[in-house]
Amino acid sequence: MINEINSNSINYYPLIQPIDAIYSLGGSISDLASRVNDYVRESILIQFVLGAALGMVAGYVTFNFLTLPVVTQLLGVEKTAKILAQNPFADMKDMDFIEKFFLSIEACIGAPILEEIIFRGFLMDAMGSQFNESFREYFPEDTVQRVAQVATILFSSIIFGVVHFFNAIAFSCSPVLLLPQVINATFGGIGFAIAKELTADCEKEPLGPLRLPIYMHFGNNLMYCIQLFI
Repeated sequence: MINEINSNSINYYPLIQPIDAIYSLGGSISDLASRVNDYVRESILIQFVLGAALGMVAGYVTFNFLTLPVVTQLLGVEKTAKILAQNPFADMKDMDFIEKFFLSIEACIGAPILEEIIFRGFLMDAMGSQFNESFREYFPEDTVQRVAQVATILFSSIIFGVVHFFNAIAFSCSPVLLLPQVINATFGGIGFAIAKELTADCEKEPLGPLRLPIYMHFGNNLMYCIQLFI
């Protein structure tokens, strides 16, 4: 499927191969998502419940099987355990019920909507356009969009994760203590971004392609908020 590449271009064929493989898998997932979406399209409630459940499951899997291994690899077992023990979010359990309630409203409603509009909306759209334009010099026409899409997902998610370091200001703590959250948010951002791409055909529906990422983001944050009350 790779046509000849401009003579002035670098041969990126080894990079394109895994991207094509990812897209083959993504195409199958997209077909499945499309069938499920058609089934539940008539009920926003069902869409919301399924999206939130998916977000909770993805959040659990991401933290335990991606974030923790990465942080442990970077810092070692002892330092990772120490950071988790000093997690500034742990102090939130000492809040009274009213404080926890309003914090949960902000985390489960305000944050998912605002952050998805900014990062999966404005940022991804801007980066996608820029990458599409820039990559034309290096990749064949039939591959540019795919490479640009993968780059957009990765870089927008990294920015989304790094922004969570600013929570250190709110908690007046060392940014190092937030490393697990930053890495977890990066992985989560990748999931939300992929969800947006898989529902790109929902432009004319409420919330458009941001609908599933918002629902998943809600479910992910809800999982952590529930722990405040336990």
